[in-house]
Amino acid sequence: MFVRDMVKQACDRVNLSLGTQGPAPDVFQTGLLALKSVISKYNSDSSITFTQNSVFLKNSELIHIYDKQDTAGGEHNKYFDTEAELSSYILTERDYEDEVYASVKTNWQTVRYSVGRANDQFIWIPHILEGLLSPRDQQIHEYWSMEHVKLHNVESINSIYLQPPEQKMADAYELKYVNHTDFDRYTASSRVYTWIQRGQGEWIIRLKPIPASMNWNLKLNYNRGIEFDEDKPLYLPDNYIQLLIAATAHKLALEYPRLDDAQMQRLENDVRVMLENVRTPRAESRALLRSDYWTGERYDSVYDLIGGTGL
Repeated sequence: MFVRDMVKQACDRVNLSLGTQGPAPDVFQTGLLALKSVISKYNSDSSITFTQNSVFLKNSELIHIYDKQDTAGGEHNKYFDTEAELSSYILTERDYEDEVYASVKTNWQTVRYSVGRANDQFIWIPHILEGLLSPRDQQIHEYWSMEHVKLHNVESINSIYLQPPEQKMADAYELKYVNHTDFDRYTASSRVYTWIQRGQGEWIIRLKPIPASMNWNLKLNYNRGIEFDEDKPLYLPDNYIQLLIAATAHKLALEYPRLDDAQMQRLENDVRVMLENVRTPRAESRALLRSDYWTGERYDSVYDLIGGTGL
């Protein structure tokens, strides 16, 4: 269904259309923003499943996920693979004024370059790194230490698993998410991870050193964002389309009160029922779940029977 038609149907449900002409332009734009807000919310909290994806990554203590933007390297910091690339870069007055720093892959742990002026020319000046590094040099070192992964439109990170390579039948071990401010409380062997979102589609994921040093792959489960505009179709299952229309209508009804209490209650009930119908199905019977733990040398597991529907 076309996005424009979805917004019009949402407006129809809450009496905001002007007959066959549809909604007024300002109301339509409000509805379009409401639809985008609904999709983003449902996507971020994993209430919908059609955007869920998985990808295997190389295990690393620091993983940089990026798409259209890469801000992890820091402003005015430049990174070169070789000394030849550094030498061939043409320095300008702007580089000098911005106090640009440069680092080269072959010697990034020991040398950093700044921009100097000599005989009316701009040159790279090497600096030997020792002792406690400045915050900016620490950022450069961290950037070189990252595993950089270009991955399109990561809206949210759901979970991360450790998986033995080339063993398709082997068990995967889930890492526990902890808040970034609590990450340093855990030991080097703790099976935890944290993340910071630096911008739209850009994430820094951090693991503890011992799990990160294992020769295992990481499986990243994430939700991808949905990109659309009003004049293009949105290819989704019908139950998702109907949910998005109803939820958008509900937001419009709050913005433009046209419904009586009974009508508003019916709309809220519709949204609730539709949302429940598209959520990931939950097990209704007792399930055998694994609890993993680190022995100091390897991962072991214990198994528990857990009943109920709150799995």
